[in-house]
Amino acid sequence: MIEGGAMRARQVFLESLLAHDVNYIFGNPGSTENAVVDGMFEYPELSYILALHEGVAVGAATFYAQASGRTPLVNLHAGPGLGNAIGMIYGGLRANVPMIVSAGQQDTRMRLLEPILGHDLAAMAAPVVKWSMQIEHADEVSLAVRRAHKIANEAPKGPVFLSMPLNVMEDETEAGPEGPGVIHRAPAAHAAGIEQAAAFLSKAAHPVIVAGDGVAQDGADGAVGRLAEITGAEIWFEPSRARYPVAADHLAVRGSLPFDSVGMRAIFDEADAILLVGGRFFEELWYNADTSPLSGIKADVVQIDDAEARLARFHPIDLGLIGDIEATVTALCDSLADGLDGKYRAAAEQRLARIAPHREQRAERQRARAGEPGETGKVSVPHAMAAMRDELPADTAFVAEVITTRPDFDGTFDYLGINDYFGGRGGGIGQGIAGAIGVKLAYPERPVVAVCGDGSAMYSIQALWTAAHHDLAIVFIIFSNREYRILKRNLDEWRRRFSINSNAPNPLLDIAEPPLDFVALAKGMGVDGAYVNEDHGVAPAVRQALDAGRPFLIEMEV
Repeated sequence: MIEGGAMRARQVFLESLLAHDVNYIFGNPGSTENAVVDGMFEYPELSYILALHEGVAVGAATFYAQASGRTPLVNLHAGPGLGNAIGMIYGGLRANVPMIVSAGQQDTRMRLLEPILGHDLAAMAAPVVKWSMQIEHADEVSLAVRRAHKIANEAPKGPVFLSMPLNVMEDETEAGPEGPGVIHRAPAAHAAGIEQAAAFLSKAAHPVIVAGDGVAQDGADGAVGRLAEITGAEIWFEPSRARYPVAADHLAVRGSLPFDSVGMRAIFDEADAILLVGGRFFEELWYNADTSPLSGIKADVVQIDDAEARLARFHPIDLGLIGDIEATVTALCDSLADGLDGKYRAAAEQRLARIAPHREQRAERQRARAGEPGETGKVSVPHAMAAMRDELPADTAFVAEVITTRPDFDGTFDYLGINDYFGGRGGGIGQGIAGAIGVKLAYPERPVVAVCGDGSAMYSIQALWTAAHHDLAIVFIIFSNREYRILKRNLDEWRRRFSINSNAPNPLLDIAEPPLDFVALAKGMGVDGAYVNEDHGVAPAVRQALDAGRPFLIEMEV
């Protein structure tokens, strides 16, 4: 505090973060960020998580926000640093993750000289955030932080951006830090809409619930599970997801929808009522002439969300309900429970009973796959997953960037709840190994395991150094297939869709020569590791990693 009650803008900024319950700053420091990286040592309540690349800082912050429910700060270095981070910020936007991204800006008195590091940072960030501004005056700092935090946490949640010129942050102001106050957000949706949704479901003989990440974010898993039990509805998950919306072992869960609209349509064609809850319905990769998996179907389609922007955004619906997701689904359950007769309840129990054989068949198929030996000198992925399940503690939190191996992951770890699994959104790779940093910070007492492919891991391999630097006991498991397997599958699909008469290999999709040595890479960043290329080596390596009590990497040749 400066004599007379004035404060430096940087002090207001840092104290405003504390007023908004920010405890972690994720970043990679630079010369224009001294207001944060030097000034924060006056505030021991703030911890700085040091990354060697801006993408790692954003990835860690994104997953920390998901796991903790808090809003972190990311501090980037001017134009180049922001540029390095754009891809990961995009992932946070698609995952609806609240975080404040900031970057130091050059001295505004030099802007006409186009100095080194200078650029229009607010414009750079704008396409991948909800709101973007440059602070122009010290008096704006307190309000800017308050508004940034507010917008980041308004539905649909997402990242926001502040550009902070270094000279402005050293100016004085009497506009001190202010907290967010107590905000009571919207309760359940309108009663008339809930009654109409109950009417749709009460006459349905084959109801289906599609649950998105918003169910987990709002803690509405219990309410959605109860609704499925009342109605006998199947629960399907979004094809692309960052969370398990409902515990995977809930008796109504069928699994993930297919990624393409044709596969989804095959499921929806059998339904007579479809309830979409808390998600981006739907994210697809390929164009189909019939672009909507919902158009022309016989089912009544109801969508529940806490953000009006997502209702009927991509596909037609019959009824939309805006309100707190948990409160709305709970009110819908109560409305149904009051009006259902014995005949409906018996039919609902029969529908739930028909789901169990599907779950048992999937589990049996997975057990059979796990029992098949791998190639000589290779680890069988299904066996590896089964061994991991046997060795890892029941409270393990997973950060999974498993793309081509996801069916084996889902089939093996078929018990995970909403706070046991975290993944990336948007399609950009490299989020998992960085995200594990954030999940471990959110769950310091729980085992945290990151499972990634080799191609994905190389996008943010510097995260290993951050784990070692901050002594975060994370188990990193890298499945090395020496190729971009998902891109090969997509290449085959592209050739099929566009009648490309070729089955020729594409060498650009192989990363085998020279071979990547992840154990050596980890050692160079202070992380011990083990290499496994036989099935019998998986379980001992997992035990070794758990016993290490510090970050440990296992490379599995698959």
